[in-house]
Amino acid sequence: MSPNWPKRSPDQGSLRIPEIQERLGHAVNNLVKHFYKPEKERGNLTYLLCGDQGLVHCLELVFQYGFRSSRIFRNKFFIWDYLEKVKQHFESVLTGEVRQAITDGAKAGYWIYCNFLSKINNATESVGKDGKFQIFVCVGIRDHLLQKLLPLIANTPVTAQMYEENSFLRNYSHINYLVHILSTLEEFQITLESSLLRGLDI
Repeated sequence: MSPNWPKRSPDQGSLRIPEIQERLGHAVNNLVKHFYKPEKERGNLTYLLCGDQGLVHCLELVFQYGFRSSRIFRNKFFIWDYLEKVKQHFESVLTGEVRQAITDGAKAGYWIYCNFLSKINNATESVGKDGKFQIFVCVGIRDHLLQKLLPLIANTPVTAQMYEENSFLRNYSHINYLVHILSTLEEFQITLESSLLRGLDI
């Protein structure tokens, strides 16, 4: 199966946070079950990550929920644009352009995040923004980075500007849920198909 971006389901705009959490839990549970099966009985990992109701799709729902302009610009908003704005903020803090007190751990996370996005951008000129988000999620899961980066991403002025207060990303208990559920995948060694990485050496 080619790792195409999953089609938007017609109901996703009406989903509420408990439903998104349920779908996310189901997607992660499917991945856990995949790794507990004997290798010859395992299904397609790429489908579990990128297929309909896969992990990428569920995290897309997380990032879309509560976006301030989603009703006006539903077809123009790309999650990648938001991630890029977060990168610009992190770079401004790291260069001292924006004064912000951060811990050494957060500073390390900022560097990792900025380098991560730069690698995806530099190596995937022919890949669209949805495709870049897909790579971000898949490599972030493989390298066990997502659960470390999400709290840093959420706790930025960019998130406060671009998301409603009731959004998934501005609620600490929801972010903690995300961190907890993604951490359950840390024990597994995830190997991504080369086609999924679109030629990206990362």
